[in-house]
Amino acid sequence: MKRSLLAITLVVSVMLIAFAGTASAGRGLPRRYSADAFFTDTAGCVSTFIGIYPVSGKDLKTGRVTGGTFSVQFERFDICTNTFLLRGGSAILTLSAEEFEMSPGLNKASMHTSAIVCDQISGSCFTVSIDLEYERSGAPPQVCSTDVFPDEETTFCLAVVTGEVSDGTTNVTPQPGTGVFQEHRPV
Repeated sequence: MKRSLLAITLVVSVMLIAFAGTASAGRGLPRRYSADAFFTDTAGCVSTFIGIYPVSGKDLKTGRVTGGTFSVQFERFDICTNTFLLRGGSAILTLSAEEFEMSPGLNKASMHTSAIVCDQISGSCFTVSIDLEYERSGAPPQVCSTDVFPDEETTFCLAVVTGEVSDGTTNVTPQPGTGVFQEHRPV
C-alpha cells in the first residue's frame, strides 16, 4: 500500500510539473484543475486498485483551458500470498477538452476516454476505457479545504465517482469510487 501511495504521489507530481511547463511567459500563470479518482475492490484474496489522474488548466488572463493530461494506475494484489498479480500504468497522455470537463466551482466533472495500460509484471499491454462522472459529495466547507502557500492556494473537495473503467471485458469499477477535486491558483 505504501508503494501505491508513493506511486500516486509521484504520478501526480510529474503531471503537475509537466503541465506547469506548458505556460508561456506571455500568457500568465495557469490555474490548474484536477479530479483524481480512486477505486478499490477485494474479491476473495485479490485486491484491485484503480487510480485515474486527469489534470486540466485555465489561463489566468483568458479563462480558456490551456490543455490537459492524464494517467491511469491499475493494480491487482493477492493479499493471501502478498504478491502483485498486475502492476499496470499508462504513460502521461494528452486529454482533449471533450474527453475531460470540470466545472470551475469544483462541483462536477466527467471523463470519457481510453488509455493503453502496460503491466510491469507480464509485459503485456491492454486498452482501458474510461467513462466516469464526478460529483462533489457535499457542500463546502464540510467537504472542502484550502491550503495556502507563498505562491499558490490549493482547494481540495471530496467527490463521489461513478461509471465504468473497463479492460474490454470486465467493468473493474462496479462500485462508486472516491474522488478529490483540486484547484491550484497562483497568488
